[in-house]
Order: sequence, then structure tokens, then C-alpha cells
Amino acid sequence: MILFVIKSLAVAGGAERVLATVAGGLVERGHEVAVMSFDAPGVAPAYPLHPGVEHIRHPIGAATHRSGLVGTLRRMVRLRREASCRRPRLCIAFMHSAYVPAVIALAGTGVPVVASEHTIPDYFAHRRVEFALVRLVAGLASGMTTVSEHARSRFPAALRNVMTVVPNPALDARGRQADVLGSQEGGGTILSVGRLVEGKGLEILVEAFALIAGERPGWTLRLVGDGPLREALRTLASRLRVADRIAFVGFVSAVDDEYLRAQLFCAPSLVESQGLAAAEALSFGLPVVAFADCEALAEIVHDGFNGRLARANEGAAGLAPLLAELTADAEQRALLARGATASRPSGKLDEVLAAWESLVAAHAREATAQPHRHTNQTSIDR
Repeated sequence: MILFVIKSLAVAGGAERVLATVAGGLVERGHEVAVMSFDAPGVAPAYPLHPGVEHIRHPIGAATHRSGLVGTLRRMVRLRREASCRRPRLCIAFMHSAYVPAVIALAGTGVPVVASEHTIPDYFAHRRVEFALVRLVAGLASGMTTVSEHARSRFPAALRNVMTVVPNPALDARGRQADVLGSQEGGGTILSVGRLVEGKGLEILVEAFALIAGERPGWTLRLVGDGPLREALRTLASRLRVADRIAFVGFVSAVDDEYLRAQLFCAPSLVESQGLAAAEALSFGLPVVAFADCEALAEIVHDGFNGRLARANEGAAGLAPLLAELTADAEQRALLARGATASRPSGKLDEVLAAWESLVAAHAREATAQPHRHTNQTSIDR
């Protein structure tokens, strides 16, 4: 058995979506897979798990909030008991909130642990103790993954040397193309997809849209995703008098429909490890506007070929002219759409699953007789 561990599956974030996709994909390839999370009973995963994936829940503490010491220790005890009972060949723990306690909890059990990191060191700028723990357990883990060469390059040498790059799987467009031309009346939708959190630059996007809204009356801004900045962004939109032109969609499971209906995509992130949403937008033939200073996005968005790049130090004043230009020029959007379709961002599911299988083969211990497996998909430890 391969045991994935994550603090919560209830959060509609990128790492949670990747875990659900990879776990299901490995089941399809013949692996026995279980996912352990600490969500409360009745809380459904944001991204449904494959029916063949066993979901093991241990509802300890508020899984969607920052953990305290007592809650973390209790989770470590439960994880060690679960691993001792099930004897997985490999434990893959997603994000430092799971892999730091997992590496420590499973020490001495014989169960190898792969730590899967989905951010870059900038995330830990004001979390020095957490980053110190990351560096500590990196030397104790069987292996460590990161999502891109760009992300790997940002870590200290001691971490880079133990990291394997395994890209996140991007949504497959399957030949479908966004309607970049839009209506004949000159209106359209600017789309942005991602969690509403610090570092994503969404306040800059709202300000930039407000700067062009008056001259582009037929255009709307559509923000797909949820997060703690939702109300602050709503307040900002109201203050800038564009609240009626911005749709706060929240989490949607069929995000491919959002890509297909949009005419332009904006990824205003200042920090990204891979830029998964932008890569997906490109695969659907959507031109992408981003900041050149965000290295992960600048690796896949090429100015004048499949999108446009602004300078982050210019903020909304730098982003707005590019949005104004592309919302006014359907012919340029069509030209950039051809470049977007020709782009080849990494993240094809088959390639990603093959990379995870190689990682499993490299780090998993030899299969042993497994104890009785639960027949239900979800086991609740009360």
C-alpha cells in the first residue's frame, strides 16, 4: 500500500487537487492507495477521491486551521499507530504541515517517508521556525519532491540536493479551445483562477481592472477560487466602484468550463512554485497576462507569443495597459491564442504518474503481507 498523508482534504487548494488526482491515477495503474487526513466526519473532500482510494480520517483538531502543539502530537500518535497496523510500503506526505510530523512520527517504524513540498522558500519568510523544521526533516526523510526546477532552485543547497522534481498534473484540455474572440459587441471575460490568499496579487488585479473598467464597459472580471481574502477583495471592489463588474465565483469543480468561456486569463501572482492555473489556461488556448518578476510564470508565459508580461514594481499601473490592449484587440488575442495552444507546459497526467511511480520504486520498501484492509472507503476514528 502507498499511504498519502495530508492535513486536510477539505481545502480547495492546488496541493489537495494534485493529491486527489495522483492517488486516483495510481489506483488506475494497479496500486493500492490510501489517503489519511484529519478532517471532521461529514466534511467532504473539495476534490472527490477515486472510489478505489481508501480515505482514512482521524478528526483531531481543526484541520483547516494552524495546528497547535497538542493537536500535532495527537496526529503524530495516530499516524504512527495507523502505519504500524497497515504497514504501507511508502508514506507520501503533502506539504510541511503533514510531512514534518510524518517524518518524526514514523521514525523507527521501517516505513519510508517522502516529503512532498508545494511551495518555495518565500512562503516561509515569516515562518522561520517552520522552515527550520523543514530543513531538519529533509535530512531524515527517504526523499523529497518539489513541483518544478524553478522551485527547486530557490531552496538552500542542502534541500536542493535531496529534491526530485515531480510536476503537478495540469487539467487536460483534450483539444478543446477557449472562445478568445468573444462577442461581436466587444465584451468579454478576464479570468483568474486560484486561492484568494496573500501573494497571489489579486488586489493588484482588482485595481488594474478598475483602471480600465470605464473604457471597457462590456468586460467583466471573474475570480474563481476561495480563501481568506475574499471579503477584503469584495470591499476593495466596492471602494473602486467595480463590484458589479467582478464575479467572485468561489470554488468550482468544473474549472475547465471556466477556461472555455473566458477570452483572457490573468495570473497576477508575485510568487508561484509552478503556475499550474496559467499552464492550464495556455492549454485551453487562453492568452495569459502575468508579471515577468514571477519566475515560474515567466518560464511558461512568453511576451508576445502566448501572453503579455508586466513588471511587478509598476503594480496595477503596469498591468492595466496590457489588459486594456488585449481587451480591445481580438485579433491580437487570437494570435496569442495560437501561441498558447503551441505551448508545451509540463504536467501531462501520464508523465506525472510515471514520475510518481519511479519515485515509489526508488523509495518504497519491498511488499510484505498486508493486514486486513477496511472494506469501506472512509474509516472514521472517533
